[in-house]
Amino acid sequence: MGYGGRGVSQSVAKWVWFYPAAESTLKQCGIKRDDQVIIYTDTNRNKNIFDTFFAAASNLGAEVTGIVSNPGFGGHAEKTREPKRMIIEQMKACDLVIDLPSSHWVYTEAYNEVLDAGTRILLSCADEDLCIRLVPIEEVIQRTVKGAEFLTKASTLKLTSQSGTNLTLSIEGRACNPQVGCVGDSRQWDHYPSGLTEIAPIEDSANGTLVLSPGDPVVELNRLLNESIKLTISGGQISKIEGEGEAKILEAWFDQWNDPKVRTFAHIGFGTDHRANLFTGEAMDWESLLGGINVAFGVNTVRFLGGKNSARAHIDIIVRNTTMQADETVLVREGCLAY
Repeated sequence: MGYGGRGVSQSVAKWVWFYPAAESTLKQCGIKRDDQVIIYTDTNRNKNIFDTFFAAASNLGAEVTGIVSNPGFGGHAEKTREPKRMIIEQMKACDLVIDLPSSHWVYTEAYNEVLDAGTRILLSCADEDLCIRLVPIEEVIQRTVKGAEFLTKASTLKLTSQSGTNLTLSIEGRACNPQVGCVGDSRQWDHYPSGLTEIAPIEDSANGTLVLSPGDPVVELNRLLNESIKLTISGGQISKIEGEGEAKILEAWFDQWNDPKVRTFAHIGFGTDHRANLFTGEAMDWESLLGGINVAFGVNTVRFLGGKNSARAHIDIIVRNTTMQADETVLVREGCLAY
């Protein structure tokens, strides 16, 4: 049986709208004639997205190979998320992988293996509409790179908010990854679309209180919170979760993994894209929200983060209306960029 994909768009208009965004993004990735490109997807993704990237890369002169596999499953760092070994070996031998999975495998050992081989990877888990609306633009790229430079040079981060957040972390010696939606000379990996900074703190350094407020997105729960939740963080790990019903749901999410390392701080940063929308329910809209503070817990061992916490899962939370200070420089003031 041929690959039909899932949720296949029958709209010719949507393909016409999406193709220019896909081609523009691949041009910004620096694809050139005769580059060896693999487009990887699985049978749970929309085939229209696969076809559009295939056409765009081919029209830019690349030698393109398409690979369709069964979808991965399980925890973020588990081997059940990885593609088959023969696929990994093909990825290691190419110039660029356009990674279009239904469940990403970023935190697996195989992902690091492909990156260590020198292959560039452009991950995209979004639908066409989001890719069109948040296509990489120079304004967001420059804003993100500048923010990442501030974080890379800093030693200490402090978060505060009127809702009660008061948290400090060490980022000394860690490099910040600017996530802008296209790979480049200094970015071997990226996610399309996105506009955000992310840096892995020293794993045992976070101490204090993090308060989640109504309207804050929790990506892995696929919801905007209706209630406040108070997280107490000690020695880099969540030691207490306080609140009402949604706090219990969050606690249950952590408990299901039977792994205390899932509660360890994974990375932190902030959104940089003024086009991102809180109300779409899209993960990359949430993570890219201009001035939203991204905090994550769990595995962070992928090469571009340089973290050391190996865990079974990973969760991303965005806290709004919060201030971030890097050493003596305020980068975000009450949810608004300040640099």
